[in-house]
Amino acid sequence: MTIAFSPSPPSGWTDDPLLVVITLALALAGMGLSGVKERQASRSRRSRRARARVPSRFGADWSGAPILRGPRPPRFVSERNRSAVMEIEAAARAGWDISELESAQLYFDHLGACIQAAVSRQGGEPSAEQLLEEIERSVVLRGLGKAGLEALLVSKTRHMLEARRELAAERTKRDRIARRRVDLALWFLPACEREHYSQEWHAEMAAMQSREAAHFSLNLLVRAPRSGLTLHLQKIFGRLVA
Repeated sequence: MTIAFSPSPPSGWTDDPLLVVITLALALAGMGLSGVKERQASRSRRSRRARARVPSRFGADWSGAPILRGPRPPRFVSERNRSAVMEIEAAARAGWDISELESAQLYFDHLGACIQAAVSRQGGEPSAEQLLEEIERSVVLRGLGKAGLEALLVSKTRHMLEARRELAAERTKRDRIARRRVDLALWFLPACEREHYSQEWHAEMAAMQSREAAHFSLNLLVRAPRSGLTLHLQKIFGRLVA
């Protein structure tokens, strides 16, 4: 910045310290104003170039402010909602089994509630888009994307199948134990009565649930010695009377 002074400054002006200070202050002020103007012009040029490079997903209004034309980013309703979505999507990207996460049961419960609500709302099996719309109403899963939803559905289905297999295995084990208890209880009865009571007890157990049958067989085994003794005494005294 070049400052133009008068062509013929008064003689001896440099001898006055006050005049020198005022002159330097004016020069520095002029340089500062010039720098501010240059910075403002530079920012204006950069802003125009940035607006020219706005992605196709964005537009600009009359003032040049960007406008989002595509889908808005997820808006989380709570910190728990944000952490849940981030955890599920991170597990989906890494290929992990979501059922192994600490809060997996919470995610499965909320997903099941969303599925039931979507079925009730649509009157039948909902599509993926309809389920995503229902998930946007969830306080835990809101903002979950398609990839995260797919991984959560796959993990929930696998978890349900494993739970059913475990339940079936447990039921089979209880039934096997119940049959062994009945067979053991029959040994306390007279040989001529075993076939009759075996058919009767197995018929009663077949009409019961697995847990009820297991409890019934345990009671039979506990009462079997007394019942067997009673039947044996009846046989003995019946023969003596005859």
